[in-house]
Amino acid sequence: MAPLLGISISTVSLILLALNCLYIIINSKIARPVFRKKHVFYWFVFLVFWPLLATLYSTAINYRELVLQMYFFTLLLATAVYLLRNGFNSFHRIITAALIVTISGLILSMFMETFFQSVASITDNDLQYGGRAYGFFMQPNLAARSSILLFIIWFAGLRKTKTHIVFLALLGLLILVSLTGSRGGFVIAVVIVLLIFINKYLKITKPFKIMISPKYITLLLVFGCFLACIPLLLDFLTVTQSKPFSSFDVAARIKAISQMKLTEKSSEGESTVANRIDVFKHYSAMIGEHPILGNGFGSITLLQSEGVLGKSSHNQYLKIAFETGLLRLVFYLFLLVSLYFDPRRKRTEQSLQTNSYAQVITSVVLAGMVSNTVLDSRVLYCVMGCFIAMLISLPGNTGRYTSKGSIENLNHPVDSLELQYEK
Repeated sequence: MAPLLGISISTVSLILLALNCLYIIINSKIARPVFRKKHVFYWFVFLVFWPLLATLYSTAINYRELVLQMYFFTLLLATAVYLLRNGFNSFHRIITAALIVTISGLILSMFMETFFQSVASITDNDLQYGGRAYGFFMQPNLAARSSILLFIIWFAGLRKTKTHIVFLALLGLLILVSLTGSRGGFVIAVVIVLLIFINKYLKITKPFKIMISPKYITLLLVFGCFLACIPLLLDFLTVTQSKPFSSFDVAARIKAISQMKLTEKSSEGESTVANRIDVFKHYSAMIGEHPILGNGFGSITLLQSEGVLGKSSHNQYLKIAFETGLLRLVFYLFLLVSLYFDPRRKRTEQSLQTNSYAQVITSVVLAGMVSNTVLDSRVLYCVMGCFIAMLISLPGNTGRYTSKGSIENLNHPVDSLELQYEK
């Protein structure tokens, strides 16, 4: 909403960075031990330390990107501190409000596009999306991914919910993402729905014995086939840029999504998949020149301005490897894997009664295969901060809590994290 008031996005980011730092300083009693927790520290290395190190061999320093990296980390840390200080229920109410605003923005962007014109003029966004919903994110694919992340954390807070409410929530997610016309986002939403469905309604009573009805067996078989086809499907996950909007508007996209038609031809008659393969080869060749350390943080923006690089990579992994090398890419994957295989993750999901960590990591991994802006999402760092906080707040055998590690402990402020379960 800031651009509507004539305030630039960069100014807003600086103000929010200052507010995040102020909040962290005020709550330093909680923030200091949180910062020392391994998952938070890993993100600090990835977002702040490594990019700063990479500027030493960059041809030019992109100060804007460096400030954004610091903002992203303070957002993650501030979110974790807020949740530990105020409890999960308080944070869940904020997420619920954010989801309502997101849904409202998506609907407004479809029917009141002129409302967003002033924002587009400041942010240099093209609003000609053929009727696709983009909301306050100003971009349909980003809106789809952010909506999925908000849904995951909102759904995690529901816990004990009747079956018909679960089905309505999952149906609503698919409809919401469909309105954005994002094919990659829709595939991610389908995978999230299947993960939730399987976790809630497939019960294994004995090894190799699953007590479910025939219709659930059919669903399991379909899901298995879908998993087997994921490598092929990912090759076809693409978002058009050159197709005239009049011939591939939101209605055509929703129809294509319903038919699992995940690619198209450009106005020149070329497959968009072929175009992305060419871009992939170009980026890969340049990565091969500096495979370990990369070409320097922020080098993509510089090389694109010089005409050396053309189109976007549409791949987060290519972007990381290109700018900061394969080592940082491996470290990024380690971040996600270590979060899932944390020994406290299972206890947290049992308390939440849903496989939220699997949902978040799956959505981030899949999104990274079709977009190079996954790590530019503010929502991502709020979600990561929340789920990291829920891990480190679980009590151990010697803590001041006496329960069995229920997530309800997060409804009480944390005065000291030194007694919490952490290795």
